[in-house]
Amino acid sequence: MEKVPSVTPNIVPATFTPVPEQFAPAVTQELRSKQAHWAQGYTLNRVSHLENQLRTAHYKRALYTIDQGYTEAQSEALIKEDIKVAKTAKTIMLDRISEWAGNAEEDYFNSNVLPKAWARFVEEVKGIPAPEPAEETEPVPVTVEEEPLALEDMEPVVVVDRPYVSIHAPKSEVVAPEQVSLGEVLGKIESKK
Repeated sequence: MEKVPSVTPNIVPATFTPVPEQFAPAVTQELRSKQAHWAQGYTLNRVSHLENQLRTAHYKRALYTIDQGYTEAQSEALIKEDIKVAKTAKTIMLDRISEWAGNAEEDYFNSNVLPKAWARFVEEVKGIPAPEPAEETEPVPVTVEEEPLALEDMEPVVVVDRPYVSIHAPKSEVVAPEQVSLGEVLGKIESKK
């Protein structure tokens, strides 16, 4: 029977495994300034939308419509109340930007973070309590008892031998290109004219 060389498993030490937090973008003043700018634009857009609804004819409104059973006076009163809530939520949201903005970049910030933060601050201003956070439990460590690989199951490691090159082997010579003087360059230019 032929002896198969022992194979050591290829295991990367934990010190070489990257930690995601190390690669998260840093929260700089520049990023926070950009986030404040994006949040300002988003909140102004939301307030502007509500103000436009107030100026729109009752039968064309998207909020508190006749189909939903609201009269024109009720609809206007509810939209005016929503505008007050939105302006207050905008102020609070922009004042607390460091609490909720995190280190999100523009695309993720505008598509995910802003709408959720806006909804949360509007609910806060309306007096709707925030949902209780779920209790954080420590993850149960999972241990897998592995059977050691049988010698037959191991694949031998193929080691590619590099050819031996002596330090004293002749080396190829590097030849610098011929240097052209300024006079030669100017002479060529003059001859072409």
